[in-house]
Amino acid sequence: PPSLVTPVMATFSQLQLDRHEVIEVGDLEFGKQIGQGNHGVIFVAWHRPTGRPMAIKEIPIETAGIDFKQVVSELSVLSQSQSPFIIDFYGAFLHSTSVFLCLELMDIGSLSRLMRHQKGEPIPSPVLAAITYQVILGMEFLRTELQMAHRGID
Repeated sequence: PPSLVTPVMATFSQLQLDRHEVIEVGDLEFGKQIGQGNHGVIFVAWHRPTGRPMAIKEIPIETAGIDFKQVVSELSVLSQSQSPFIIDFYGAFLHSTSVFLCLELMDIGSLSRLMRHQKGEPIPSPVLAAITYQVILGMEFLRTELQMAHRGID
């Protein structure tokens, strides 16, 4: 976990993130790594002042294939997304050459984690139907409200 922080408000002020709380690394108690994707690593953490569990996504800005504009774009979308079908965005901060996004911690985790939990058994159809429905509603929100498509879909 990082030790020195520049609040994201100063760097990304054009995104109008001021409606989100300023989260500083000293307010977080980091737990274990819970995921890894193409663009970063995800840790579980707890926000000490509120006791809120969070997923902290670390995005190294200088990683091959990632540029600062892409990070700004993701922050912009997250800061504008107010939908029950999009994860909540609590805030962000910079440390060294990484941006740390503070996001809603999903109680079940990712779809791949759910699949691993099934241990080779198929996910029941009603569960898949509910997940699919919610993903579609989230994508519809992005398309109609923000005029954009999820980068994994477009």
